[in-house]
Amino acid sequence: MLNEVKCLHRKIKLKNKGAIIVFLFPSFLGFLLFSLLPVIATFLISLFNWSLLAEPKLIGLKNFITLFTKDPLFDKVLWNTFYYVVFYAGLNVIISLLLAMWMNQKRKGMGFFRALFFIPVLVPPIAFSMIWRWIFAPDFGVLNTLLGYLGIQGPNWLGDINTAMVALIITTLFQYIGYNMMIFTAGLQGVNPSLYEAASIDGANILAKFCHITLPTISPTIFFVLLTQLIRAFQTFDHVYILTNGGPGSATEILGLYLYHNAFVGYRLGYGAAISVIMFAFIMTFTILQVVIQRKWVCYDG
Repeated sequence: MLNEVKCLHRKIKLKNKGAIIVFLFPSFLGFLLFSLLPVIATFLISLFNWSLLAEPKLIGLKNFITLFTKDPLFDKVLWNTFYYVVFYAGLNVIISLLLAMWMNQKRKGMGFFRALFFIPVLVPPIAFSMIWRWIFAPDFGVLNTLLGYLGIQGPNWLGDINTAMVALIITTLFQYIGYNMMIFTAGLQGVNPSLYEAASIDGANILAKFCHITLPTISPTIFFVLLTQLIRAFQTFDHVYILTNGGPGSATEILGLYLYHNAFVGYRLGYGAAISVIMFAFIMTFTILQVVIQRKWVCYDG
């Protein structure tokens, strides 16, 4: 009898494993065809000199050596990319958290404001960038018109090297802060109210409650938002392509756009693939660093 039970248990396990494999196979196949194989192909293409119009020639690591030693624009592109990533990701986390704390209050009309801030997330990035290109227009744009009413001469936001990157950051912030605001709102609603009550009894003020209760409790949410926004920032293409196309000059030329210009405008597919590999390396490095560092500041105890 015991042997029959064991045999039946083994059969059930095998059936469960078979069902798991059947359900996971489509996802695994999609990952293999559309994620893993393209990444491997990109690594291989980066080792070639390929103009799409001629036979590819194997040149090893020459594309990478050229990027770091002979490309006069690459240092500027790296600086622009890190500048954009740091300010966009940092401001996104701070502003969306502040908005979430405001939206988390139990007041009438908060549902309307949540929807208002979330609507830009639903707009395609191309269309959203076109709207903001009109807003930033120097002569008839909404922003400069409003500044004119205040007696302020608005700059050429997208045509000035001093303001073009600022305009790009503002545009992408308005596109995505609503999404992260909703994530932070969900995190804030998970904070135990009794913790605030106990802190109030102990005489803690608002700042003390925020630093010692709110931040530690939602630290996993902060980590998630920060990590995803860093990855998003490194991959930015649509907004900068529509708003400035890297200009004026090279003031907003970032890695994603530089990849496009080399691979599909300059027909240097191998060179563009090398830029893609470097971008992948930066994203992977920042991700690993975040995962390692988060052990020191993220609290999962609840």
